Amino acid sequence: MQYLKADTVTEVLIGPVVAVGDGFTPVTSLTIAGADEAEIIKHGATTVTAITGTLAAITSADGYYALDLVTGDVDTEGRLTILINDDSLCLPIRHDFMVVSANVFDSLFAAATTDYLQTDTIQWLGTACATPTTNGVPEVDVTHVSGTAQTAGDLAVLITTVDTVVDVVAVDVAGLDGAAMRGTDSAALASVCTEVRLAELDAANLITDVANVKTDTASILTDTGTTLDTKLNDIQGATFSSATDSLEAIRDRGDAAWTTGAGGSDRLLMVDTTIATLASQTSFTLTAGSTDNNAYVNCTIIIEDVSTATQKAIGLISAYTGATKTVTLKYDPGIFTMAATDKVYIIVGYPVRPAGGTL
Repeated sequence: MQYLKADTVTEVLIGPVVAVGDGFTPVTSLTIAGADEAEIIKHGATTVTAITGTLAAITSADGYYALDLVTGDVDTEGRLTILINDDSLCLPIRHDFMVVSANVFDSLFAAATTDYLQTDTIQWLGTACATPTTNGVPEVDVTHVSGTAQTAGDLAVLITTVDTVVDVVAVDVAGLDGAAMRGTDSAALASVCTEVRLAELDAANLITDVANVKTDTASILTDTGTTLDTKLNDIQGATFSSATDSLEAIRDRGDAAWTTGAGGSDRLLMVDTTIATLASQTSFTLTAGSTDNNAYVNCTIIIEDVSTATQKAIGLISAYTGATKTVTLKYDPGIFTMAATDKVYIIVGYPVRPAGGTL
């Protein structure tokens, strides 16, 4: 059964139309000549109505016609029956159609979805729905909560309780934005602090310590801003210098100076330097030293291997040239082979006679 859109001009296919004589020869000259030749029966009607549309044969489809229906032909929703009867030309013809509302037709057959089937809620489980206060907004009555039947009074108490709790929470949270909290809230916070604590902490001492901190904090907050600065100035002293008096500066100085003992320089140490160039095991120049000739003559020289600090050799200086800082040893210590960058210490005094050597 073909669907037709109500109150809309449309075209339907009629046929096959065959000759009355043999019942199979196509009829190609059928026209709507009189009111009794083309009629329609609308849904629920007990009488026929003449078709006001036009009938035209379809080219190359003998016996089939295009029937144009006007809005007056499809103005009643439901089944529509078309009857064509021309005793002189063809056998009787009957076609049944279903006329549906524009909403239904467009929902089902529109090329692009332009409408949706209308679904109105009329009943809940066979009972008519309550008329809503606002159209489109259903009104639902809560009769049970967690399986328990509720009365209007029960729900009123529940709503009041929830509203009260929400109000209290809102007030308490509002106090956290810097505004003073209610007096009862401080007691509640003390309880929370007591309960939410680590097991190994003593609750009584913790509360006491917090109270002390609170008192000290109040004192600090009322400070004029000069007390702390004054205390720091007393600690650092009037002539404090970060370059020489800081912990780092003291440590750096200690690494360099304390190793000589008594926090100062060893007065017997004349020079602490390294070998700059080496001519032989008895002649070499110093990286630093006196510019006076013979300044270190008869002084003891200690040479320390740059790669092995525990390896040391002792010698006696027999000559010294200040201009070139050239040291000449009286003899080769013979302990290890000296080289450039070895450390050199020159001290006042005479060395003990080396094994197998003479002073």
